[in-house]
Amino acid sequence: MKRSYIRIIATPPGEAPEEVRRAWVGLRLPLLLFHEEARDYRSAGVLTGPKGFLDKLRALFSGRIERKNGYAVVALQAIAVLEASNPEAAAWWRQNVPHALRQGKVFVFASEVCVVEADSSDP
Repeated sequence: MKRSYIRIIATPPGEAPEEVRRAWVGLRLPLLLFHEEARDYRSAGVLTGPKGFLDKLRALFSGRIERKNGYAVVALQAIAVLEASNPEAAAWWRQNVPHALRQGKVFVFASEVCVVEADSSDP
């Protein structure tokens, strides 16, 4: 099965410090399988958003979770790629938002800062 990736081409918007967000630029991240196109996702800030299931429900019903168009990547895989390029930026994520790095969590990168690339090992 062909794997698709996104390459981050501009500083992503978000709540992380500018230098941490800028560290994503140029990185190639694997997309979730079958998610090769930008989609609308329910999203909240990594610092101000909900941290648990009940918080997420409250935020959903209070309108604090917004729909954002972008590409989803597995958070732990994204941090592994970031770690290889910029260990300090990866450490910021681990220290400041560990709730976002649990198994099953995804990061959504805004569609305007990404380009889709196919696996270069595909024929």
